[in-house]
Amino acid sequence: DDSATSKLKLSALIFQSQFERFKKALLGSSGQDFRSFREGRPLEWEGYKEHVRTRARALLKFSQWEEKDIGSGWILDRVIYAIEIDEGPILRNNLVAWQPRFGPKSVPHRVLKEARLDGAKRFQLERAFYDLFRTDKSEGQLFESLRSLGVGRYDLMAYLFFLKDWDRFMPISTTNFDKAFRDLGVDLRTTRQCSWDNYCLYNEVLHQVLAALRDVTELEDVRLIDAHSF
Repeated sequence: DDSATSKLKLSALIFQSQFERFKKALLGSSGQDFRSFREGRPLEWEGYKEHVRTRARALLKFSQWEEKDIGSGWILDRVIYAIEIDEGPILRNNLVAWQPRFGPKSVPHRVLKEARLDGAKRFQLERAFYDLFRTDKSEGQLFESLRSLGVGRYDLMAYLFFLKDWDRFMPISTTNFDKAFRDLGVDLRTTRQCSWDNYCLYNEVLHQVLAALRDVTELEDVRLIDAHSF
């Protein structure tokens, strides 16, 4: 609806003031002016996300998936490996809160781990993952299919779509982004709102932030991941 969409329009004035705040924080932290997201503090703070994605896609090996693998457990294992990245201080996946801090039942990918021993569930999940990464089936339907199969945590769902296509989809930390959107005067709530419609609105706002960043910085190389970091 138009009124809902208009609430998501980024105000140039508010954005400019938040960008100035960002530059000031950067200068205070590093003693350097902002030049690019690919150097200095921005790279230091946020560069890990690109490395996590590169490593995760290498672990997924989705270009090798075949229809005959669906149900075997191999695809499921690849997805679990791509979530549980912990290679010491060098590389750790903190885009999903996957570590069992409150016991094994608290992890967002619990349904994936349990499906290793459940043939029917394993087949359904692997079918959905195969369709997501290897076909052009409706992404909205696949998002909702995965949710109906128990992959219900927003950070995990967003992470999977981020691995698929980072030109369109970003990871999410709902608490942080709800605060960031409030700061930007954007009326969008993501906490406990995991759905395809909400995720589309979330990415739409980030694309607006991307356009605004390109505008104020006059940098052509600003990417969606940089808008996410900002």
